[in-house]
Amino acid sequence: MDFDSEIIVRLSWCGTPIIMTPVKIRYPKGNLSNFRLLQDNWLITKMHTRLMFTMLSQFPTILRNRHRRSSSKHWASLSEIGAGWGLYVLAVIYRLSGTRLLTFALLPVVAYSYLVHRERRHASRDFLQRLASHSGVCRTVPRFSVFRHFMSFSNMAADKLAAWNGGIGVENLIIPAECELDETAEAGHGALVIVSHLGNVEVSRALSKYRHNIRVTALSHTKNAVKFNRLLAAHNKSVAIDVVQVSDLGMEIAADLKDRVDDGGWIVVAGDRTPVTDSGRVAIVDFLGAPATFPLGPYILARLLKCPVYYMFCMKEADGFRIIFHKLADSVAFSHGNRNTVLERHLRDYVCVLEKTCARYPLQWYNFFDFWRAGS
Repeated sequence: MDFDSEIIVRLSWCGTPIIMTPVKIRYPKGNLSNFRLLQDNWLITKMHTRLMFTMLSQFPTILRNRHRRSSSKHWASLSEIGAGWGLYVLAVIYRLSGTRLLTFALLPVVAYSYLVHRERRHASRDFLQRLASHSGVCRTVPRFSVFRHFMSFSNMAADKLAAWNGGIGVENLIIPAECELDETAEAGHGALVIVSHLGNVEVSRALSKYRHNIRVTALSHTKNAVKFNRLLAAHNKSVAIDVVQVSDLGMEIAADLKDRVDDGGWIVVAGDRTPVTDSGRVAIVDFLGAPATFPLGPYILARLLKCPVYYMFCMKEADGFRIIFHKLADSVAFSHGNRNTVLERHLRDYVCVLEKTCARYPLQWYNFFDFWRAGS
């Protein structure tokens, strides 16, 4: 009874990556426990005592190994920057003073995050370095680029609040494919829209209520997006959207989404985050010159929904927000024999657009983790 806990703790101290996998446990009727009340409690007590004193004596080594362990975590195991109570503080400051004071108030928050979150600094520098090498612009990342990357993230959070509270209007949008976007929205047909953690898609979601009153359902792998949506709804219920948390897409959820699409709704799903559960619905493709893991779930879902597939990015520019909106496919159809070929073709088309958009807006990439290892 003491061995299982001790070996996990010691492996963690060594920096060994830990993968959480859910399992089902069944206890047969009439089963008797094998736990020995006195002997096993004594062994567990000795184990905890031994580990406590060992940790104190090896604390510097354990701390050094922490970064090596965190650098290979799945993205979902990392806490989101700005989640929790911090979002409520930002909302209150925005309502009292607008974006100017909010931007100033975010400076110490960004500085703290920059100093404390070493793995996020490394992830930012790694991304910027890969992008620079892939684009052939420069060989090294300019000084202070990582801090500017952090500041860009904080400004994005402020823009989210502004959009949902009416501080950003339709007149602030730059839409090159405006006719295509309007025709798609006004036709009343449902669609699957693939977005990413590049840019600020919240702005386009919020403004959809003012422009076309589209019913938007966003799929999220974690509870953070659900919490953020509740915060936004508390400040402006008229623009709240449905956020559905899905650890894995089952038939019941798929049927509900199909009803929403048939009713003219848009299903929004991120195309740059792998599933929380190890469902095998992923593929490895080249991204910025190196293999990276991307989800196949959005394209499998598109086949189930039998609807057109679009990609959308909302990128901040000096004079407003540019909406990049284009059809990826009229539909996704495959048979058992060509399933992987079809799915990976659509995925590569999406990743190609993602690369080009990253190159144009390098500081608006908000995946602050080791993107090339986190899904592997």
